[in-house]
Amino acid sequence: MEGGPDYRLKIVKFDINLKEEQILYRLGCKKDTLQWEEWSGEYRSLTAEFMERIHPFAVLKFDTFADEFVCREAAAGRPLCYCLSGLGRDIVSFVEELFQTGHYIRGLLADAMADEYLFRMDHTILKGLREECCNRMQGVKQRLMAPDGIPMEAQRSILMKCGTELGEEIRLTKHYMFDPEKTLGSIFLLSDKLEEFNAVHSCQNCSNTECSRRKDIMIEIRVDDGGYESMAECREGESIMDSLSRGRYMTSALCGGRGICGKCGIRCMKGWLAVTDADRRFFTEKELNEGCRLACTAYPADNCTIQILGGNEGRIEAVSTFSYPGRKESVPAGIEPAGYLAGIDIGTTTLAFQLADSRTQASVSEYTALNRQRAYGADVITRILASNGGKRDELTQMIREDIRAGMNALINNKGIPPSQIRHVAVAGNTAMLHLLMGYSCETLGIYPFKPVSLDETRLLYTDWYPGEEAVPVTILPGISAYTGADIAAGLLACQLDQSDRLCLFVDIGTNAEMAIGDRSGLLCASAAAGPAFEGGNISRGTGSIPGAVSQAAIRQGSVVYGTIGGIRPPCGICGTGVIEIAAELLKAGIIDRTGLLKAPYFKTGFPIAYDGNNQRINIVQKDIRELQLAKSAIRSGIEILMKRYGVTAGRIDTVYIAGGFGYHMNMEKAAAIGLFPGEFSGKIQAVGNSSLKGALDYLADPAAPVRMKKLIHMAREIHLSNDEEFNELYLNNMNF
Repeated sequence: MEGGPDYRLKIVKFDINLKEEQILYRLGCKKDTLQWEEWSGEYRSLTAEFMERIHPFAVLKFDTFADEFVCREAAAGRPLCYCLSGLGRDIVSFVEELFQTGHYIRGLLADAMADEYLFRMDHTILKGLREECCNRMQGVKQRLMAPDGIPMEAQRSILMKCGTELGEEIRLTKHYMFDPEKTLGSIFLLSDKLEEFNAVHSCQNCSNTECSRRKDIMIEIRVDDGGYESMAECREGESIMDSLSRGRYMTSALCGGRGICGKCGIRCMKGWLAVTDADRRFFTEKELNEGCRLACTAYPADNCTIQILGGNEGRIEAVSTFSYPGRKESVPAGIEPAGYLAGIDIGTTTLAFQLADSRTQASVSEYTALNRQRAYGADVITRILASNGGKRDELTQMIREDIRAGMNALINNKGIPPSQIRHVAVAGNTAMLHLLMGYSCETLGIYPFKPVSLDETRLLYTDWYPGEEAVPVTILPGISAYTGADIAAGLLACQLDQSDRLCLFVDIGTNAEMAIGDRSGLLCASAAAGPAFEGGNISRGTGSIPGAVSQAAIRQGSVVYGTIGGIRPPCGICGTGVIEIAAELLKAGIIDRTGLLKAPYFKTGFPIAYDGNNQRINIVQKDIRELQLAKSAIRSGIEILMKRYGVTAGRIDTVYIAGGFGYHMNMEKAAAIGLFPGEFSGKIQAVGNSSLKGALDYLADPAAPVRMKKLIHMAREIHLSNDEEFNELYLNNMNF
């Protein structure tokens, strides 16, 4: 099984395009100089031969430290990774030939091109390192290179560990330099903290002061997170949010980094960050003096250390379980030989994975994670805008990396060989599946909202990840642009297509997708609830991360609250906390039916708690209004569905509330603020992740694909956005 202590990873494919202007710039040749035309012509005539003469490689060898050299940072037995990379002997000979035959300009260019190529190989190498570290549930504490972090003698250890994988000989000189040149060695000290990834070479700490890359040194951003630090590097003209998004730290970016939501707060602990107009809109003068800034508008000029305000959203909680007491299981005997089925639910905010026995459907392993695409916006629309704005490839790469990491964690948790995975099914909303497949989202965000494809798609795991097991992968079909495969899978899991009784299905998120019906027909709709239920647009709102206020009661005028994980002090308020606080304020008469906060709380807000920085966490008037907008959209959508189907609330037999938010929601308090009609009392079942369960059903039950096709065919969709009656109800349902 891969991943053991002797595991080696060899990389020989590097997709690197050198830029002419950048190479010439490193040699001091700029467009406004006399030699530009001559050097530019030489560069272009040299490129093809240069690419033929380089033979790039990298070898990563995972091992434990054996005290072979002096290193204060390491201890015997500590896990580490040796790395050897280079361009081969042919390119070195080529450069020497150019100089020896008097082609000095071409020699300088080829040498600079080799240096640039070798340096840029690091991105691919670190990607492979990160993937394998995810497999092992490890991080990288530190990168060591000779002669600054380790003595030159250590290069002998690197060569001994990695050199056996190479087709050509690499030697050491008597001074422990690699021969041929254009060969680099590194040692990565590993840690048990997955969030740590201090693997980037630091130009500022490098003793090679003659290196041309020091002309554009990257700025180090250190993230202080509860006692340990991780490091990211910020490129010239790049915001701190962009630099963090390349790593595993996730700040809220509900507006897609446009500086208008105020959710990506950071505090500069060391260094200096300029104050922007956006900062002044969201922070007091005192907070600005304490270093509070928005990550999306912070462009550092020098190294700095920051804290992420509101907590690291990389630790957001997600739901992978499914609970449905009335469900009729139908598991045909002997459908497959022993093995496992994997289901994946791609949510806009979170990802959920589950591994199930192919014969019994019993869950054997589960894994959840944050969808790192959240760095480009909290909702579907901002994600679509980011894709259409040039980020499509980056978004596709992000989600595929997340899926690979999740699948590896899923099987490694139980030590299951990848060869035992029989089939993988993926469900998600239409936009998320478009980004996964690399489809254009150009027509998704504008009327008439036409998807590239809603059909079932079959491929192999190796189509995305060459070298892995060739496991079949099925992308589930969807109903429409805004009622996607996740909802179709949820309806399948809740068996609405087989029910003789009238049911209502509601999946609550930034969009609330809903369906009403039974085996005779289904009517679907999607209501734009906004991000309030996920902590978005709430002044101290946050995702479902440890320390978020999730429960509340008012006793004798004060709030008694509970947090996710029981962590104190709290870091903010998540969606369920907002609902419970509003219900309690309404019950106590602190807000009226219109949502108006009474004096003395109208201006300053109602106090909930103090955070770890001794700052008050308040619910303010704007927060109440955001909740009213969200709950009215859902309530009005439900009422329109019932009216168009020709039934009243009393006729509905069962109400299925799907999704992580609904799974943790206090239904009585949700009803108290008017999220659901009173007639639903006693009929509501919070089922959890129905999308994930439906994906597994699609694989486990031979009849499921036929059922899904029929379900999609009989589903009719109504568009609420241009429904006059919906708009009227939307205004009427604002009140509590």
